[in-house]
Amino acid sequence: MHRHGLLSYLHIGTLIFTVLLLLALGPLLARQYHLEEQRVLGQIQGRIVDHAYSLDEKLGNLVYQVDGMRRWAQLALALPDGLPPSPLLAGVRDRTDSAVFTLDRIPPPYRSEQIGNVYGLGSIETLDPMLRDELNMALWMFPLHQAALAASPELAWVYYDSIGVVYAISPWIHSDDMLPLTGAESLTGLLNYALELDFIQLGTPERNPRRLPYWTPLYMDPAGKGLMVTHGAPVYAGDRFRGIVAADLTLDFLTDYLDIPELGGHPLYAVTRAAGVHGGMLAAGESGRVISASGSELPPDDTTDLSAYLPPNVGVGQVFGAVGQFTRAGDHFLLNVPLTVAPWSLVHARPVAELRNAILRSLSPLLISVTLLLVILAGVYLLLRRQMRERERFERTLHAMAISDPLTGVFNQRHFRAVADVERERARRYQRPLSLLLLDLDHFKQINDRYGHATGDRVLKGFVAHCLRKLRAGDTLARIGGEEFAILLPETDVAGACQVAENLRREVETDPPLVDGQPLPVTVSIGVAALLPGDSVDSWVARADSAMYEAKHRGRNRVERIHPEPELAEPAAE
Repeated sequence: MHRHGLLSYLHIGTLIFTVLLLLALGPLLARQYHLEEQRVLGQIQGRIVDHAYSLDEKLGNLVYQVDGMRRWAQLALALPDGLPPSPLLAGVRDRTDSAVFTLDRIPPPYRSEQIGNVYGLGSIETLDPMLRDELNMALWMFPLHQAALAASPELAWVYYDSIGVVYAISPWIHSDDMLPLTGAESLTGLLNYALELDFIQLGTPERNPRRLPYWTPLYMDPAGKGLMVTHGAPVYAGDRFRGIVAADLTLDFLTDYLDIPELGGHPLYAVTRAAGVHGGMLAAGESGRVISASGSELPPDDTTDLSAYLPPNVGVGQVFGAVGQFTRAGDHFLLNVPLTVAPWSLVHARPVAELRNAILRSLSPLLISVTLLLVILAGVYLLLRRQMRERERFERTLHAMAISDPLTGVFNQRHFRAVADVERERARRYQRPLSLLLLDLDHFKQINDRYGHATGDRVLKGFVAHCLRKLRAGDTLARIGGEEFAILLPETDVAGACQVAENLRREVETDPPLVDGQPLPVTVSIGVAALLPGDSVDSWVARADSAMYEAKHRGRNRVERIHPEPELAEPAAE
């Protein structure tokens, strides 16, 4: 019975131990799983955010270029006498086969790569004076076009479009080449068609009463360069709407921002988030297809709706609710990282099951060895903790020995110079006063010779005690020689330092140490030097040393400073 009872106790004890172990390990493993999940999602999110920052920087350059052209155009149109005639006006001619004028004839010394072309309705000879001023302004704007194209090679076109209708567009292309490129039957039809598109209409007062810069949804370029988006800005002369400046951006460049190997083959989408256009698709990377500038790769069913790309049971609204961090939506984690310079977002959906399986695989060794590890780690932890405490005590002792004077306990010369250099830089940066005292006990050798080194040590310790009673918490006292000491006085000009030195000198003189019951006269000579703008630590100490030796020369038991010594400049106004 005794043996049976013992086995029962062991069985129950084993069961209880197992249950307790499981209860302890359950939260531990759940937390570890959660941390691993957050780590993996954090890495993915970090990569996407990095790409979003890079894309923002790229698009920000385009926004800067368009805004610069808009400002220049409005300034030019506001000139009372207008701009001088552009040399390019001589090349603007009416076409003989249609009611359109162009810059197909480039006047020397210009070359086609330096300018753009002009397409306008009507005749150049009978052009309205106000529209002629716009045309002249647009011709002068071509260098800005070229600068934008050079800064952003992925741009298809840069242009100024007047509601007149005058189009000044770069790069230059002959009007005979424009028709087959666009498939239009005539230049007149092409210009009238373009006037109705979003890249112009989004700048009109009716569509844009606040006169804000804008981005268009994805559209097919009427000039034949495929799918693109446009960033434009309205141009006003006073309160009169005159036209728009804009740049057309092809989407091939998005490949560099959407193809991220760490996404494991799951697509990253670039989508629009403009009002009323939530979920407008721009491009997809990795297993998705990038919508190319040529338009050869279109979304499924020729739609740009993001919902056509999302996994089942994941709605566009859920995606746009997951702003800035991964959010669980059904069996997927969703992330939406908005850009700041364009109404776009980078969107990613990650299957929960795939992430869970990967995490469990990574945690499987922990599940196998956790019982043994608990015992081993407890012993290792205690051993390491004891060793670390001993090491910390040892390192603190070594550090104190390295920076302190073993007799007096104050800082030694090496540490003093390090502190002096730091305080010197701080005083210079913030334009604050800083002073130095060098102190030397008078006739200290005679004290050692007459009373012995033990008495000399007592005198040094007593002197340090006097100093510490008089100094502030932020002041620094160091022993830099046998009976020589230094004191750093932050936030103290030379006059204040002299006062501190005089107080110390007086206390040392009036409160001498006792030797065999009799007071032993002790005095100190002090040199004072304020930090000057050009000082190094060496030059600063040398001036204080000179002042101290001047005190010795004038009879000791004195405070001296070098005369004349310029005061520090007044602190800069905050």
